[in-house]
Amino acid sequence: MNQYSPRAKPASEAGETSDLAGDLLAVLTTLTFLLRREAASASPLSLSQAQVLRVLQDCKSRSVTELASDLWSSQPSVTALLDRMERDGLVARRESQLDRRRVEVVATDQGRRLLGVVADSRRDALALRVAVLDGAERGALAQALPALERLVAIWRAADPAVGAAGERQ
Repeated sequence: MNQYSPRAKPASEAGETSDLAGDLLAVLTTLTFLLRREAASASPLSLSQAQVLRVLQDCKSRSVTELASDLWSSQPSVTALLDRMERDGLVARRESQLDRRRVEVVATDQGRRLLGVVADSRRDALALRVAVLDGAERGALAQALPALERLVAIWRAADPAVGAAGERQ
């Protein structure tokens, strides 16, 4: 096992809930890291740009202040990122139709298209690895999906500030 692999043990031996949570966290963290690293190597977007576009995909439009909160970042950092993204044609700023003092940020068609490219790249990278698993292992992953989806639903119900992509709203 490499440094990123959790200790392997069947769920029936997981014992305490915290042990299972720790093992799950280790696997999910490693999987996320590997997917991001692989996708970043061929991605037309930086990780920060993709995160902004994911939030805008879910919310349609956000103010700079809201995006900074969503991304757990400072407003000046997000403003600088949005300046670059606007220059590159990934986002646009517009006056709010409800409050003329408010400036909203929206994803452009190009931004949404490139986010789709990144999502496809990550899915394809994962599919290549899933294809190597035997049928029983793929079946185990398929059987785990409802429990993982339920875990996400429980989390969202407990924290309504978490949006569809997992970012805070």
